[in-house]
Amino acid sequence: MLKKISYYISAILLVVFVYFNYIKEPEQLEKKGEESLVTSNVSYDVENYHVEAEKQIDDTVNNKRTFEKAIAIFDGMKLSGDDALVDSTNNIFLENNIEGISKNGWKIEAEKANYDQKADKVYASNQVKAYNEEEGITLYGDSLITDTKLEDLNLKDDIRVVTDKMQLSANFVHYNDTTKILDVKENIRIRGRKLGNLQTDEVSGHFKEARYDGIKKTIHAQGDFVVYYKGANLRAKDFKYDEVTGDFTISKDIVIEFESGNLVVEKINYVAGENKMYFTGPLRGKNGDFNLAADSGVYDTLSGILKIDGSIKIDNKTSKLLADSGTYDTKTGDLYMTSKKLVSYEDLDRKILTKDLTYNSKTKELKLLNSYDYKDNTYESIGKELYYNDGTKIGKVIDGSFKGNQIDGRADKVDFNLEKKSYVFIGNAKVAYSGSILESQRIDVDDLNKKAYIYGKYTVYNPEDKITFYGENAEYNMDTGDLISRNRVKVIQDKKTMTGENLTYNSNTGLGKIEKNIVIIDEDGSRMTGDRGEFDTNNSAEIIGNLKIKTKDATLYANRGKYIFAEERVNIPGNIKIISKDGNATMNDGVYFVSEERVKAKNFNGISGDKKASGDEVSYYIARQVAQLNKNVVVQNPGMKFTGSQAEYSFITDDVYTSEKYKIYYENYIIDGETMKGNMKSEILDGTKVNLTSSTGEKLYGDFMFGDLKNRQIDLDGNVRALAFNVDKKTQKKEPVKIRGDTAKIFLYEDVNGELSISRSEIKKNGVYEYQDMTLYSDYMEVDLIKKLALGRRGNHLNIGGTTDVKSEITDIDMNTEIAILINDVEFKNVDQDGKVMTASSDKGKIFNKTKIAILRENVVADTVENHIEADYAKYFMETGILNAEGNVRIDYKK
Repeated sequence: MLKKISYYISAILLVVFVYFNYIKEPEQLEKKGEESLVTSNVSYDVENYHVEAEKQIDDTVNNKRTFEKAIAIFDGMKLSGDDALVDSTNNIFLENNIEGISKNGWKIEAEKANYDQKADKVYASNQVKAYNEEEGITLYGDSLITDTKLEDLNLKDDIRVVTDKMQLSANFVHYNDTTKILDVKENIRIRGRKLGNLQTDEVSGHFKEARYDGIKKTIHAQGDFVVYYKGANLRAKDFKYDEVTGDFTISKDIVIEFESGNLVVEKINYVAGENKMYFTGPLRGKNGDFNLAADSGVYDTLSGILKIDGSIKIDNKTSKLLADSGTYDTKTGDLYMTSKKLVSYEDLDRKILTKDLTYNSKTKELKLLNSYDYKDNTYESIGKELYYNDGTKIGKVIDGSFKGNQIDGRADKVDFNLEKKSYVFIGNAKVAYSGSILESQRIDVDDLNKKAYIYGKYTVYNPEDKITFYGENAEYNMDTGDLISRNRVKVIQDKKTMTGENLTYNSNTGLGKIEKNIVIIDEDGSRMTGDRGEFDTNNSAEIIGNLKIKTKDATLYANRGKYIFAEERVNIPGNIKIISKDGNATMNDGVYFVSEERVKAKNFNGISGDKKASGDEVSYYIARQVAQLNKNVVVQNPGMKFTGSQAEYSFITDDVYTSEKYKIYYENYIIDGETMKGNMKSEILDGTKVNLTSSTGEKLYGDFMFGDLKNRQIDLDGNVRALAFNVDKKTQKKEPVKIRGDTAKIFLYEDVNGELSISRSEIKKNGVYEYQDMTLYSDYMEVDLIKKLALGRRGNHLNIGGTTDVKSEITDIDMNTEIAILINDVEFKNVDQDGKVMTASSDKGKIFNKTKIAILRENVVADTVENHIEADYAKYFMETGILNAEGNVRIDYKK
C-alpha cells in the first residue's frame, strides 16, 4: 500500500492557452504577359495605400500591373513581398517572403498575402507567423485576417501560440491589440514547453476556449478541459494563469485521473514566488481499490515535495492509513506521514502506530521515527526509531524492541536481516529466546544456525528454572540449549549463588558444569567451594574435589558433596572434618543441612579446648556447636565425664542433655539417672531418678535432682534417700548414717583424701535419720556429718531400739556420743526390759543412748503402771525402768 500512495502525487497541474486567427487564401498572381512595360524604382499612390517597388511591369495586353520587390505602405503598417499584383479595384496581392510591420510592434510573415481594399482587410496564408517581440507573443497558423494596422488579428487552422513561458495549439485565435486580449478557441491543445517555472515537456492536453490578457498578462480558460501528464489526466472547468507572476489557479470539478484511479480536489492554486502549488480540499482520491481522503495539500515545485494535511485517510478493504499530515518527495521517492498523536497503518500483514512514518517507493525503505509500534507476520517491534527495507529485508531498530519467531529482545540498537535470520542487539541488550532471557551490551543472534553470541558482561535468566547466569563473553546454542562461558561466571538460583570458571549449561535439560574453582554461597552466608562442580538446575549441585563448606563460624572439609536444593542438604560421603576457632570435629558419611548449618553423620569425635565429645551417630549444629549424639556417647571435660546412649551437648556453653539413662563420672562420684540436663562447666545438673554413688560408698537418690556440684550442693526431691558414714577418728570404723525424706539439700565437702563426701544435709517433710539404733523422724532436720549432729527442728519423733519413743520441739543428736538433747514439749515413752511402760513429759530432756539413761528436766510429769510422779528433775534408766525424781517431787500411787 505504501508504494501505491505515490501514484496520488502524479497530478501536478498544467496551464494551457492558445491563439487563433483565420486567413482567406489570396488569388494567384498571373504570369507576366508576353507584352509588358517595365519601369524601375516605381513609387505611386492608390486610394488607401502607397506603393514602392524596384520594378513595375505593365501588361498592356491583359491590362495588369505587377511589381517586384514591392512595399505597400498603409497608414499603420508596411506590407512587403517579392512579387505583387494590383488589380483594377486596387486590391494588392503579394507572394514570396511576405513581411508586414505595424507601428504597434506587430509583424507578420507569410508566403502569400493580399489586401482587400473594399473590406480594408489584409489576408495572409501559407505558414503565417504573427509576432510582437516587445510583448513576447508569437502566433502561427495556416491563415490570417487582420486590419492594415495589425490591431485585430484572426488566425485559423493549425494554430500555435508561443510565449516565453507557454506554448499551445488550437483551430482559431483572435487578438485585439487595443485591448491586448487574445482569445483561443476550438481544439486547444497543450504543446511541450514551460508553464511558469514548471517544466512541462511531458505535458499535453486540450481546452475548449481560453483568453489571454496582454495587459494583465493573464490567461483564463473556461469550460471542460483536460491535461495529460505522465499517464495522468487533469480535468477541470476553470483555469487562470498570471504570466507575470507565474501564478495560476485551477478550479471547478477538478479530477486528476491516472491509470488505476483518480484524485478530486476543490481548487489548485500555484504561487510562483513560493514555487508552491496549493491544493484546497477536501481531497478525495481512488487508486485501484485504495481510497484517499485529506483536507489540503501543497506541492513545492523546486524541491519536488508534495505535502498533504488534515485527517489523512488512505484505505481499502484490507488496509488503512491514518495521519494528520504527510509529504512526498518526487525526487527521492520519500513518503513521509506524521500526526500529533500517532500515524496509524494496518493491513493483513502488518500494523503500525508511529509518530512519524517515511516510505520510499523506489528504494522500498520504511522509516518509523519518534516512537512507534510495529507488527507484521514476521516480527513485532516497539521503540523510538525503525528503519526497514522491504526489498533487502534488512532493518534497524533504535532504542526499541524486536520480537520474531522465538526471539523477543530490545536494545539501544537492533540490526536485523530477515533473509539471513540475523539479529544484532547493541547497547543495553536484552533478548528472550526459548524461555531464556539474555542481557548484555551486545548480543548477536544467528537464528539460521540457532546460535547466539554474547559479548562483554552478560546476564542470562531462565524464569522457569529461576536461575540467572552472570559472566563475560558467552555462546548460546538456541537449538540444543547449550550455554558456554569460558571466563569467570556467577550463577544465582533461588537464594543460592554459584561461581566458578568455564561454564557449560544446557537450558533444556537443566544440567551444567563448572570446570574450575566452584563456589556456592547460600542465603545465610555459608560458602561451599571445590575444585569443580556439576549441577542440575532443578535438583542439585555436586562439588567434586576439596569440598569446603564455610560458615561464619567454621569450615567443613571433605572430598566431595552433593547439594540437594529442594531439601537444602548436602550429601557428603567419606571423611568429614569441621574446624572452627574453638576446636574441630571429625566424622564420616554425613549430610549437611544448609539452612540449619547441621551435619548428620557417623563416628563423631569433637574437641574444643579441654572439652571432648564422641558418639556413633551425630547431628552437629555448626553455628551453635551443639552435638546431638547417639550410641556410645561420651562427653567430658577436665572435671566431668558423661556417658550414655543419647545426649545433646554444646561445646560453647557446656550444656548437656539426655532423655535416656546415663552415667556421669564426677570426682569420686558416679551419677546415673534416667534423664538429665545440666552444664558441665558450671557443674550444675538437673535430673530425674538420680543415683549418686561415691567411691567411699556414700549414696544419694532422688526422683528429681538439682545439683550445683561446683558449689558442692545437691537438691533432691521425691523419695529421697541417702547413705553416709560416721567415721570414728580413732578406730576409723565406719558406721552408716541413713537419711530419707521428701526433699533434701545435700552439702558436699572435700575430705583429707581429696575426695568428696557428704558434709551436711537438710531434709524436709517426712524426714528420717537412722544411726545405730536411733531413728529420728522430722519434718525438718539437719544432719551434719562433720559436726556429727542430727538436728530435728519440726515435728520431731525419735525412736531408739524400738522401745523408746521421744517427741520434742527440738531434737539434737550427737552421733559420736549418741546423746539426744530434747527441748520444749518433750514427750517420752519407754518399755523396759520387763515390758513395763513409762510415759513422761517435760520442758527439756536428754537421752544417753550408750548408757540407756534419760534425763528429764523442768515440769517433769511421769506415769507408770503404779505411780504418777511430778518433779523438777527425773533420771530414768530405760532398760530397768528405774526413775529417780528430784525437786518438788510429788508421787501419786495408783493402787
